[in-house]
Amino acid sequence: MSVSSYPVKQAAFCVVALGAANWFYSPQKAAAWALVIGVGIGILVLPRLLPACRKNIGPQNKTIARAQFLAFLILGASLALSLFQNFGAIDASIYKRSFGVIMGFVLIITGNHLPKTVRSLTAPRCDPTRLMAAELFAGRVFVLAGIIYVAVWIFGPLDQINLMSSLVGLTAFMLVFIRWLTSRFTNTPSR
Repeated sequence: MSVSSYPVKQAAFCVVALGAANWFYSPQKAAAWALVIGVGIGILVLPRLLPACRKNIGPQNKTIARAQFLAFLILGASLALSLFQNFGAIDASIYKRSFGVIMGFVLIITGNHLPKTVRSLTAPRCDPTRLMAAELFAGRVFVLAGIIYVAVWIFGPLDQINLMSSLVGLTAFMLVFIRWLTSRFTNTPSR
């Protein structure tokens, strides 16, 4: 995909417009809506202000555009859900479950992209093969945890859903952390 296939400015406009609509229909939460609008503008502007990111903006680097677009998708979906609830189009249980489903998809996306990131394999006491295997393991665990997380939020009993999803997330992060520790601090074979 080229950078142009990520309509970042259009997504930013949608987030700001959804935030403004929520502000209009639910003015008692004005501070929250202003914060969301500010975050949306910050996601768009901040990479252009940071020296480390500024040199990477352009058609040669689509990572920033992809990250911005995904952030706007998450914010936009959340704002759309809030607006739907303000209109009475969805009830409180669907509203609550939808946010859990969105977070599950964030885990799936993170798990999918984690093994594709390039890390420095020159750190001392790190075997590059073990490190890459740990990142692949982490990606698989996060994708599986995200799928389970989504299923819990869709099908789980509403009174136990927070506990169940927290256990799924905590278990995934503990498995990844333990695997990272074993790959990081296990002695490399001598050559």
